Amino acid sequence: MGSEREFTRVGMRIPVHLVSTEGVELSGTAENVSLGGMFLKTPTPLRVGTECQISLFLGPRAGGPKLVVQGTVARATDAGIGVTLETLNFDSLEQLRYLVLANAPAPDIVQSEETTLRGQRPHARQE
Repeated sequence: MGSEREFTRVGMRIPVHLVSTEGVELSGTAENVSLGGMFLKTPTPLRVGTECQISLFLGPRAGGPKLVVQGTVARATDAGIGVTLETLNFDSLEQLRYLVLANAPAPDIVQSEETTLRGQRPHARQE
């Protein structure tokens, strides 16, 4: 059985804070990240279809750089949740792209996936 993922996932451990549209707040760890989604190890799974905002802390939590993305829970397990990323603003898309490229074993594949991504998603907006 082949993988259904369209984008290369890069293993890493990044602290995250998630806030759902239902007001649920969770802290956890991004275990892997791609241009199209991520798996978050969380103490409590959210139900599939839940929309959320995720802050990935790229340095010290207090005042350090962070990447903020919007997503929808696509999969929930006892270990955590798989989140599909939705529309990203320009800065977030560039930060995510850099994060994945810097950690990818095959950056050329990730670059071709980025071209696909830009054609599928509503264009990133600059803020």
